Amino acid sequence: MARGSTPSALLPAFEDAYGGLVVDQTRLPRDAEAFASALRRSMRAWRASGKRGVWMSLPTSRVRLVAPAVEQGFAFHHAEETHVMLAAWLPDDQPNTLPPNASHQVGVGGVVTNAKGQLLVVQEKHGPLRGKGIWKIPTGLAEAGEEVADAAVREVEEETGIKTKFHKLVSFRQSHGLAFGKSDLFFICTLQAIGEQEIVAQEKEIECARWMPVDEYIQQEFFQRGELHKKMNQVIAQVVKNGAHHGFEGHPLETARPGQFQYLYYPSSLSCIVDVEAENGKLDASRQNGEGENTHRMI
Repeated sequence: MARGSTPSALLPAFEDAYGGLVVDQTRLPRDAEAFASALRRSMRAWRASGKRGVWMSLPTSRVRLVAPAVEQGFAFHHAEETHVMLAAWLPDDQPNTLPPNASHQVGVGGVVTNAKGQLLVVQEKHGPLRGKGIWKIPTGLAEAGEEVADAAVREVEEETGIKTKFHKLVSFRQSHGLAFGKSDLFFICTLQAIGEQEIVAQEKEIECARWMPVDEYIQQEFFQRGELHKKMNQVIAQVVKNGAHHGFEGHPLETARPGQFQYLYYPSSLSCIVDVEAENGKLDASRQNGEGENTHRMI
């Protein structure tokens, strides 16, 4: 029997914000038999008390506990490098309303031009376009917790060595059934190069990188095969030739949690959004007293 447990003990758990339970992984029995016995008692008690959803995260050091949990009704929700998350829906007469695993990955593409109006493009060493001679804008996946704007800037610098700053979000598309059956959101961002720089192609992932006339870029045979690629490249060409006048700017705004900021993207042409501090020249009384939280408001 695990230390500190008794024959009638339930698994330690705390209530979440939705009335469900989260099992305390730091206080679980190490022995699989003791765990299974405690879980069986706990499931009966939780059902009797009207609990619905139960979450249980098991670290890799407790992997032996996965099998008895699944045998008693838990299902795999998602897995990370350090743990597997299991979930159980207890009521038999109610539909399962537990949120599903993350359904999307987020990709970014960076549109960068030089003083001659040429587009920054790359050829990849790996992936479906490897060895096909196809030029594309620098792209990649956003990392966990990374803003779209920051991801685009990072990917361009990693692949080409060109340092940039975010300008605007000009287009995005959603696809389904891609990697591991997940959906994909892909954001095209315009970036501004910081001064004149030499291209340094990333050795591990990029075969070569260069500046290319945008008309030559969009006329590549590969991009003529479907309406999606054609339209995306029309957007890129429009931005390169005429500027991103109608894109979405990114504004870091403080949330209801002091010190926490999130980006809000909205059209630069949306004149009804006014920066409070720019309008008034100073903080209003409520913000001085800590009552306010936004740096922008609607008028």
